[in-house]
Amino acid sequence: MTPERKTILHVGCGRTPLPASFTSDLWREIRYDIDASVEPDLVGTMSHMVQVADASVDAIFSSHNLEHLSAHEVPRALREFWRVLQPGGLVWIIVPDVQSLAEKIASGDLDDELYRSPAGPITVVDVLWGHLDSLAAGQQHMAHRTGFTASTLERHLKAAGFDPVRIERRPQAFEMLATAVRPLPQETFEELFEQGRHHHAEGRWAEAEAQYRQALARSPSHWPAQYELAVVCHLQGRLDEAIALLQQVVTLEPHFARGQAALGAFLGIAGRPKDAVEHLQLAVQLEPQVAESRYNLGKALEEQKLLSAAECEYREATRLDPGHGLAHINLGKLLNQQGGTREGLALYRSGLQDSKITNPGLHSNLPMLMNFFAEAPDDEVYAAHRAFDQRFVAPLAPEIVPLTNSPKPERRLRVGYLSRDLRQHSVRYFLLPILAHHDHHEFEIACYFDSDRADGVSALFKSHADRWIECHGCSDAELAERIRKDGVDILIDVGGHTDRNRLLVFARRPAPLQVSYLGYPATTGVSTIDYRISDRCIDPEPPAARIASSEVPLRLAHGYFCYAPIPDSPAVGALPCERVGDITFGSLNQGAKLNPGLFSWWAEILHGVPDSRLWLQNSALHEEAPRQRLRDDFARLGIACERLLFRPFGPAPAYLESYQEIDIALDSFPYNGGTTSCEALWMGVPVVSLCGGRHVSRLGASILEQLGLSELVGSSPQACVDIAVKLAGDRERLRALRSTMRERMSSSPLMDHAGFVSELEARYREIWRRWCNGVR
Repeated sequence: MTPERKTILHVGCGRTPLPASFTSDLWREIRYDIDASVEPDLVGTMSHMVQVADASVDAIFSSHNLEHLSAHEVPRALREFWRVLQPGGLVWIIVPDVQSLAEKIASGDLDDELYRSPAGPITVVDVLWGHLDSLAAGQQHMAHRTGFTASTLERHLKAAGFDPVRIERRPQAFEMLATAVRPLPQETFEELFEQGRHHHAEGRWAEAEAQYRQALARSPSHWPAQYELAVVCHLQGRLDEAIALLQQVVTLEPHFARGQAALGAFLGIAGRPKDAVEHLQLAVQLEPQVAESRYNLGKALEEQKLLSAAECEYREATRLDPGHGLAHINLGKLLNQQGGTREGLALYRSGLQDSKITNPGLHSNLPMLMNFFAEAPDDEVYAAHRAFDQRFVAPLAPEIVPLTNSPKPERRLRVGYLSRDLRQHSVRYFLLPILAHHDHHEFEIACYFDSDRADGVSALFKSHADRWIECHGCSDAELAERIRKDGVDILIDVGGHTDRNRLLVFARRPAPLQVSYLGYPATTGVSTIDYRISDRCIDPEPPAARIASSEVPLRLAHGYFCYAPIPDSPAVGALPCERVGDITFGSLNQGAKLNPGLFSWWAEILHGVPDSRLWLQNSALHEEAPRQRLRDDFARLGIACERLLFRPFGPAPAYLESYQEIDIALDSFPYNGGTTSCEALWMGVPVVSLCGGRHVSRLGASILEQLGLSELVGSSPQACVDIAVKLAGDRERLRALRSTMRERMSSSPLMDHAGFVSELEARYREIWRRWCNGVR
């Protein structure tokens, strides 16, 4: 049965929509404003709402209106709010927070921009006395005539008869939100609690909260009501408040499994996995058959890098609930991280069959995972990328709006780089030198930083940008609109199908030209991305080209990226085999890039070089279980466990010292190393790489070709075996490579940052001229 619609009075509505909480079909909006030009349903003042009957609305929303009244009018307006609300009704009021302005006022500069609104930049003066541009236009009703602190607003509301009253200060926005209830006639705790549960079940979270709070006012220690209140607080985005309530719940009733499970889940969301594990383990002990608790415990364990324990919990969750899509997905990703691509991919695909899995990001991970799978046919990998486009990108075509960028071919261009990795991340070694060498006379550079984890490297990126926009938390639609309004001409995606990507910003085409670059070594499959930066090695010219791509490849003359080594890199060490006596092969590639097919020819190399060893180092190897899996894999190939050396990954630049123990690096396949290969080479270690038919399988060849070391690239596994065995037998060659590699790299196109950026900018200008001439 469809729930009865409730009425919300939107006081001072202007042209602003209601918050998302009130925009569902459950609510009917009545728009009320003093300004007839905004076409409200009712025209009138807040302090005299004669057109609204007593107890006729279920909720009131009023944003930035009370401050327009004189102080003596505020009590009258709040009494009007109380009058027109039904008993049990909720009022939401947003007003400027005068207290949070104090520091800005004390600084003496009242014209400082505090934030941007749809009306433009808002200054201290605007908040204190009203929006100056509106006042200048003769809109005297926009003047501010009074102000509030949290305590004075609470007193006003309670004096008008509201109870309970809750004030949430928002210092960064220089405002506060008050939520208050017109109390019901005295009802029993049981009646209030049941009404809250009824509203909760129908999705009326604000109303459910009001009822739960009134119930708890009668019985403060009733932990089931505290639990339900915590849940609706979380549903309304107030995570910290929900956690605090649940902590009270489990203190009052530590054997309440659902309370422990919810607290653990919320702590995990809050980025406190260690605390989450404690409560989720209690929940599992109390109720071991609940799949959701197992799943959340697996997530918290994985966050702490306890991968074996996480795998056990995910597997138990899928056993208890074979239809739990997220458990299958997380288990699939976890296995892939450790090299179990075949099973991991199957589990991930199985998880996506869950009809509840509609998150585009989770579907976007599938083509990403397929890049690691050597046995997947190239056309199947490409089809997975295109399937994402058809399901999630194509339906957004109606949101694409005409752009107003000036089609002047030689004007200064606005280039935007959108990435969540403008911080301490491997992207820095390739993108930072580009930003550092852009010609700012010809190009205005904007960086859209989509992360809340800014650090010292972020400051370096920011120093090279003309504009720095922090967009973490913006929806895809909001970010697309921001980029469109910023007038970006060429928008660069640096994420592709990596985690928490922004491909659905590009689906809305906020810029005339959109380009995929650097962060994702494959086609995106996204039809609204026009070009992909590449080179002639990765994308051979037709008819030799075999790379399926939805974007037009922009082939650079040398490599498709430039490289800047880690600052304070360790010195290149002496050749290890001269100290140890035997050759040490090695790979520091992430576990997801290692697979049994790769091990088969690595084992052939070890057989071909008696007494040689294999050094493996990645973040998964701090646990025994993945090490034992590798021992078992190589034992089946006739390699004794004594020839395998395992090391966990450490922080940069210390982990680079491992290369002082490695004579020859072996590249991964089908997903070649990028950063890892560059680092090995910088440390003087030659890399033997297998070149395949996909973008991801040709990275090694592209890097080595730029260094004049194409002889280290094999076109087949057997060719790589021959190259590695021959090189291992030529210590003079190894010594020469080790002693001259840094000089070789420094003088190569790979590290010619200025030359690379000059060519990249020429390609930006070239595609812009095409666009100006109508070539799309």
